[in-house]
Parts: sequence; C-alpha cells; structure tokens
Amino acid sequence: MNVALACRVLDKLVAFGVSEVCVCAGARNAPLLVALAECRSLRVWNFFEERSAAFFAVGRSWSLRRTPVAVMTTSGTAAGELLPAMMEAHYAGIPLVAITADRPRIFRGSGAPQSAEQAGLFSCYAKGSFDLESIEEADRIDLPNDAPSHINVCFSEPLLDGPARANFSSPAPHFQDREISQPDELATALAKIKRPLLILSHQQTHPLISELLERANCLVYAEAASQHRVTSRHLLRAGAEKIPQLVTAGAIDGVIRVGGVPTLRFWRDLEDRFDELPVVSISSPPFSGLARSSDVFQFTDRHLEALIDHLEKCDASLLAEILEHDARDFEHLDKLLARHPHSEPAWLRRLSENIPDRARIFLGNSLPIREWDLAATYSDKQFAIHCSRGLNGIDGQLSAFFGWANSPQPNLGILGDLTTLYDLAAPWILKQRDDLEIKIVVINNRGGRIFDRMFGDQRFLNAHDLNFESWARFWSFDYAQNEAMMKSKSRRLVVEITPDAEATRAFWREHSE
Repeated sequence: MNVALACRVLDKLVAFGVSEVCVCAGARNAPLLVALAECRSLRVWNFFEERSAAFFAVGRSWSLRRTPVAVMTTSGTAAGELLPAMMEAHYAGIPLVAITADRPRIFRGSGAPQSAEQAGLFSCYAKGSFDLESIEEADRIDLPNDAPSHINVCFSEPLLDGPARANFSSPAPHFQDREISQPDELATALAKIKRPLLILSHQQTHPLISELLERANCLVYAEAASQHRVTSRHLLRAGAEKIPQLVTAGAIDGVIRVGGVPTLRFWRDLEDRFDELPVVSISSPPFSGLARSSDVFQFTDRHLEALIDHLEKCDASLLAEILEHDARDFEHLDKLLARHPHSEPAWLRRLSENIPDRARIFLGNSLPIREWDLAATYSDKQFAIHCSRGLNGIDGQLSAFFGWANSPQPNLGILGDLTTLYDLAAPWILKQRDDLEIKIVVINNRGGRIFDRMFGDQRFLNAHDLNFESWARFWSFDYAQNEAMMKSKSRRLVVEITPDAEATRAFWREHSE
C-alpha cells in the first residue's frame, strides 16, 4: 500500500511535467525514495537540509523557465522548513511542488513523535493542497502550473511494504487553465495614461519586449533583472530619485509596469504620495504589488501587442528635455563614483565592468540589487541577470542562485554579508553540480547597512567583524579579497569585498544633495 501510493504520486508528478526532485531523505518518506529509485523520468538532487533544498528548487524552476520542480521531505519540522520557499514561490508564480511524508491521520493532535498537523500547512501559499492516505485519493491530484502545490502523503508501518513498479507512465503534462483578461480591457485601462513611465522589472525574456522598446514613445526605467537595462530607448540612466519630481511637474501622468513588482523606492511612493496616479501592470504572477486600486493583466502576446499599440501613440513632447536633464545627472553620478572609489556603489560599478561578457549574474537582496541598478555599467555585456523578488527576503538566496546557475557560462552571485550568513549550508549541493563555474561575491559591509540610511540607528545594523575566508575553505572554494578577484582564474571562488563605510556615507550624502 505505501510503496504503491508513492508510485502513484510520482506518476502524477511526471504527468504534471515535473522532471526534477530535490530529496531530503528520512525514515517516513522511505516509500517515496524507493519508488523514486525506479522512476527514470525524474532527476534527483540530494540534500541533507530542507530549507536549502526548497530554495534550490525555486532556482531550478527559474532556470527551466518555470517548469515545475518538486521538493520531498520526511515528516514533522522537516515539512515546516519548506514554508519560506513556498511563500517566495507563491509571489513569484513558481510551480514548486512540496511533497511531505506524514504519519497516518489518526495520529494528528496526539503529540506522538513526528506527528505535526501537516495537512494545509502552507495555507494560502499552496494553490493546490492534497492530503493522501490512499491510491484513490491520489487519483484526484490536479496541480496548477502558475503557483506552488502541497502533496501530503500519509504512510503507516511497516513503511516499505512491497516493491516499486519499474515502469512509470509518461503522459503529456496537464496544466490547469487560468482565466485570462482580454486585450480590450487593457486598452481601456491604458486610455487614461498619455505620458507614462514604463517600468521594466523582473521577468522572463520575451521577443515582443524588444519591439515594445523600439516603438514606445515614453520614458523607460529598466531594472537590471528585466534584461533590458542597457538596450532601452528613452531610458532614465541616472537612477530613480528624480521620478517623483517628474510626476509633480506633470511629465508623467501614469505608470505602466511590465514584469514583477519593482525594486525602486518610487513604487512604494505610489501607495500614498502618488496614490491618485493610474497604474497598469502586465505580469505573470497576478499581483498588483500595491495596497490600493490598480489594474493587473496577464503577461501574454496579445496584451503586449495592445501595450505596444498604446505606447506608440503616447505624448512624447517632453522626452528630449527630460532625457537631457537625465544625461547631466548621470554624468554627476559618474563623477561621484570616481570621487569615492571604495564606496559600495563604486565597487558595484567596477564589478560590472570586470565581469566577463555573457556571464550569468544573480543579484541578492537587498542592497546589491539596488546598488547594481544604480551604478552598474551601461555597456552591453549581454549579462543574464536574475534575482529572487517574490517576497524580497534575504533567506535562501545562495540556494536559489545555485539552482538557477547553468553551464557553460560563468555564474556570479553578488550578495550581502547577512544574506550569505543566512544560507551557509547552501554549497552542499555543488558537489552534484561539477559542471558549474561559480563565483560568490560577498559585499561585507559589516552588517545591515541598508538600515543605516533608513533609520540611522545602530540597533538595526547587526554589526559584526566576521569574514568569509574560513567558510570558503570549508566548502573547498578558493578565496580572494577586493581587487584580487580580477586576477583569479578559479572556477570555484569566494570573493570578499569590504567597502569603506565612510566613503559609502559620503557617496550617498553627495548623491542626495
């Protein structure tokens, strides 16, 4: 019964289109592991720790263009370790499948060992939730393709009660359809915006985006993870700080967002300071990113075509003057970076200039992604840039990076010190990814410096005097500091960059003047 149930669950995964499973072995999920050994359709990644496994699965799904990836655990607290990644996947529109082994239902509420209330554990973060104790119940599994799911499988003693079936079926993947709004609804929402700011944020690449940028007669702010930061026409290059002034002056009368929820501070200003400004979003995850009225539409060819048609007819009378001012501001930014070469933003500029062309770059939350957007080179180096912006948290970032990384290009993860400390066990999986060239760049500003600017209160900083050399050696990485990374040819390297705190403060002080 147990092994047969496990086989049926794996059948459902294969039918859904899952091709990879991250496995954290334990006693209670032994039937699943035995069945998995006979399932040639599923690639297996082995982990000792569940949180890293789940974030790695999120990264793999991104790398596989949102193909569903499963993560499999034993019972009890192991299941609870998946919650942060399930939350991230929910807001990022990733079809992560959590498979948790459980004791029979009769044990629930008893306090017996390894008997947590796992059914419904992930609440709203699992669009599909299935609690199974029989093969008949497993037959009702029907998973969504745009959100996480949870399959909780109850196994009784003895756990291994028969052989696994050797031949698993491989039917065509089945996906639940999702209601799609019509392009004419988008045209109605766009009609009230004549002088838009187009924000390109985190998204999968799409051929129509290039056409959109060629034909759009409006201002564009492109985040690095949009993949269009260096190729957009009418691009604001000096950062987002002057956008509120443009709104106040009437040069912007609405915001159009393509992609995920943006990083820039101006997006949060739309909550209160500019709460009357119309906002239209075209995004794969169905989230507005705002706690006020706005219009959200599905990311499809038809909607992008309707958007192109609208942007081509926008009022472009002020574009030349605005871009001239932006060019002067950008020149000022360049001078500040040269004046404060050991500040954090200047380090991000040098990194971007020295990273090889066509590298894959993962930007960690929260300062690295913001400082890259501000200071990175605008030379077209054909980087592939990714970030984990579902919930903007700093946990699981290394694991997600290792899941997203690919060969044969070099892969660089640029993360803060606290973000790295959150995920010290993540390199475990790299012994199973020998093909990858991995460089981890740790911006060690001694703890939480984003809060230094926000609050000016030492209690928020989590200050420390740690360095990452021993951690690098522990995982058999080479280690370099600051400029030494530019000379290293190592395929596995941890680089520790230590910005000068006073230079960073001086940069931001002068930048805000």
